[in-house]
Amino acid sequence: MKKLFAIAVVVAIVVLNCTAALAVNSNTYYSMGEISELLQPYLIEENVGEGDYEGLYLLAIDVLIGESEHSVETSNSYDLIKEFLVQFKLAYEDYLYCNTALEYGESGKSLIVDIVKTNNCVKFDELSGKLSFDLSDDFMQMTIQDIIDANREKELFVAQTRNSTRAVSSSYSGSAAASYAIRYGVNYNSAAYPFYSALEGGDCTNFVSQCLFAGGIPKVGSKSAEGIYNSTTQWYCICTYDPGYQSGNGREYALSTSWIRATDFNTYMTSIANSKTVKTSTTSLYNSCSVGDVVQLLSSAGSPYHTVIISEKTSSGASYCGHTNDTDGSPISKLFENASQVAFFDFT
Repeated sequence: MKKLFAIAVVVAIVVLNCTAALAVNSNTYYSMGEISELLQPYLIEENVGEGDYEGLYLLAIDVLIGESEHSVETSNSYDLIKEFLVQFKLAYEDYLYCNTALEYGESGKSLIVDIVKTNNCVKFDELSGKLSFDLSDDFMQMTIQDIIDANREKELFVAQTRNSTRAVSSSYSGSAAASYAIRYGVNYNSAAYPFYSALEGGDCTNFVSQCLFAGGIPKVGSKSAEGIYNSTTQWYCICTYDPGYQSGNGREYALSTSWIRATDFNTYMTSIANSKTVKTSTTSLYNSCSVGDVVQLLSSAGSPYHTVIISEKTSSGASYCGHTNDTDGSPISKLFENASQVAFFDFT
């Protein structure tokens, strides 16, 4: 196992690197509203109308982690537009998680209440039980610098509250995690776990959590009632009801948001990984990674928005597996086609 770094040093490196791409650029003072104006001509080309948030979300996924080519990628403002798409994607996914939580009745309301407190794009009418989504004034006025500052504060807070006794033990098997990843990269393990389509928030982090558990990282926390529970200090997916598996047979689960939500996964795994650093090139990632390590794509402002796991490494390169854009083995160079920087979690 690689030697643990002093947490203060690791966090200093992470914070500096996460913001390096935009820290000296006056573009950091663009607001989301200003960037959305730059995006409008491309939305017209993509037939995404005003208020078509589902259409915008699907476009964001394809631009950020897909393989299709879009005209927006040729824009001189593409880096700014990507930041907007990441922040929109994260905000809209909260709405999708709330929609799923509605299905759980009373046990789902706690998640909705928590999300509404922190994401003012999501509205919930308790009397009617209806959810709605709209880009709020606060969201549109938020600048890239605001996002950089918030991510920096979050990194420092996690460092201060880290419990070093929760670090990954030597019993973690990266090869077992990688074997699971290859087996279920495109063939889902629906007999044992839930699956989340793009319009349910995506499955990338849920899948990587399964891989880590298969490799020996223990679940922390438990619930007896199905639902999604807001947590960055616990990490679990528990079957609360199993009538005997058949496709669509009503298996039920209790999950923590850290199991399925990229941002909460980032916070939890920062507290238990041997280290977390930021990589800005295929070479630097290849030189550090081993099978079973985890990578998250970061926006230029440092927001995590997609999660994959290293599944193979040879003398000539390394590959990863992931869901949402399903793959059971793609070269890590592809990650840098979609992001200028990634968060690297050393678990091995």
